[in-house]
Amino acid sequence: MVRALTVLAVPSRFTFGGEFIRAENADTEFEPEFLIKGTVRRAGDKVRVTVQLLDKSNGTIVLSRRYDRRVHDIFEIQDELVGEIILETQVALTDGEVAHLAVRQTRSVQAWEYFHQGLLEHIKYRPESFQAARRMYRKALDIDPDYFDAMVADAWALWMDARSSIDASQVDALRECRGLVDGLISRWPNRAEAIHLDAVLLMMEGEHEAAEKRADQGRSAGRSYLWGYAIVHIYGGSIKKATELFAELINSSLVLNNDALYCYAQCLTLMGEYEQAIILAEEYRLRVPATVYGYTLLATAQGMSDQSERAAETVAAMRQIHPRFTLAMFRQHEPYRDAELLKRIIDLLRKAGIPD
Repeated sequence: MVRALTVLAVPSRFTFGGEFIRAENADTEFEPEFLIKGTVRRAGDKVRVTVQLLDKSNGTIVLSRRYDRRVHDIFEIQDELVGEIILETQVALTDGEVAHLAVRQTRSVQAWEYFHQGLLEHIKYRPESFQAARRMYRKALDIDPDYFDAMVADAWALWMDARSSIDASQVDALRECRGLVDGLISRWPNRAEAIHLDAVLLMMEGEHEAAEKRADQGRSAGRSYLWGYAIVHIYGGSIKKATELFAELINSSLVLNNDALYCYAQCLTLMGEYEQAIILAEEYRLRVPATVYGYTLLATAQGMSDQSERAAETVAAMRQIHPRFTLAMFRQHEPYRDAELLKRIIDLLRKAGIPD
C-alpha cells in the first residue's frame, strides 16, 4: 500500500501466448533492488518468525530479525517489520500513507483466520461460494467489528453475487450492498477500497459517468487489491482507457490475478484483438471453470471473430454445466452503457445457442 514500494511475488510464468510469455528468470525484467526471505514456524500458541532483507546488487544482508512471540502478538511483528523495511529501504511516506499504515486491520488472530477462510471461498467465483465467503467474513466481523478488510471483502462478495447469481434478487442485493458501501465511506471516505466499491456499485446502478469519476478518484487515493477503477471504464465505454489500465496492472505483476485476466480479455475482445482475447478467455475458463462468464466471454470473442461454430461449441459446453442460464440473466448482469454494443453481444450469444 506504499506507492514507492513495488512488491513482487516469487516469479511465476505466463505461458498462454503472445505478449504474456515470460522468461523463466522473469524477476530480472523488473530489476528488484531488495529480496525478502523468511520463515514462520508455529507450535501451539508460540510462533517464531525470521526475516532477512537483502540488497540484491551485492548480496548484503540489510536487515536480519528473529521474533519469538505468542500467536496473539503476530500483528505486532508485522507492524515492526513494515516499519523496519520502510526505514531500511529509505522510502519516504506521504501523509496519506502514514495514516493508511496506522489503520489497524485486526488484532484478533481468530478474526484474521475467518477472513482468510472467506477468501478461499471467494476466489471460487460461484454464487454459493460468495455466500460461504460472506459467512466467514461476518464471523470475522462478529469478533472484530472494525476489521476494515473484512468489511470491504463482505461488500465485494455481495456485489459479485449481485452481478452473477441466477437465483438472488439483484435489486435486493444491490440495495444491501449500497448500505455496506455507504457505511464504509462514512468512516473511511478517502480509502481507495471504499471508493472503488462505490464506483462499481454506481456502475451497476446505471450511473456510469459518476462511476468513472469515482474510479479515477479511487486510483488517485492509492493502491488497492480491488479492480474497480478499471472495470467501470469497460462498461462505461472507455475501452481504450480500460485496456491501458489492465495492461499496466498485468505488466507490473508476476502473478496474474484471475479478475485481471478476465477483464483484459474482455477489453481485447471489444478492441477487436480477437486472437489474443481468445487465448486469454480460454485460459480464464480453465482457471475458473465453474463460472458461466468464462464461457460467455470466450463465445463472444469467437463470435465476433466469425468463429460461429466454435462459439456454438463453447455455449454447448456451458449449458452442460449451467442449463438454466439465459440471455435475460446475461443482460441483467452486464451493465453496458452502450445499448447497441450489448445488443450485438446478445445477438451473437443467441446465435451460439443461449436461449432468451
